[in-house]
Amino acid sequence: WTLSNIAAGTVDQIQAVIDSGSIPPLVKLVRDKKTDQEVRSEACWVVLNATSCGSDSQIEVLVDEGCVAVLGVLLSEATMVMMALEGLERVLQVEETREMIRRERIENGEIEDSDSTKTPTLVSAALIEKARENHNSSAVTKRA
Repeated sequence: WTLSNIAAGTVDQIQAVIDSGSIPPLVKLVRDKKTDQEVRSEACWVVLNATSCGSDSQIEVLVDEGCVAVLGVLLSEATMVMMALEGLERVLQVEETREMIRRERIENGEIEDSDSTKTPTLVSAALIEKARENHNSSAVTKRA
């Protein structure tokens, strides 16, 4: 509960959560089906809050630490799907920015266009489509 409130704070507060090293264990708790539901829910809220309020560089760290998988888990939960889509939208915005920067660097001759410089796909369109199909709601469809 405390971490989720801190992760809903300022960029500096989110950075403190990241720096604490707590994100990887939280991701592990969410992925473990044996985790108590209340604990799992609070771990998800940390990720949701951090992805909603974090800076682009923080989102990149959160992605590297496995938070997209947590958001994917939440897409199947009716009470959390809208928040999960919001978090995924933020991740996609960061991904789009990274790709725009990469293209500018290619145009400026700073890097070559190759597989090693491509921005990896962070969110599967199929994941979002599945959420849209599973939740018969105009709000979910619009967000997805």
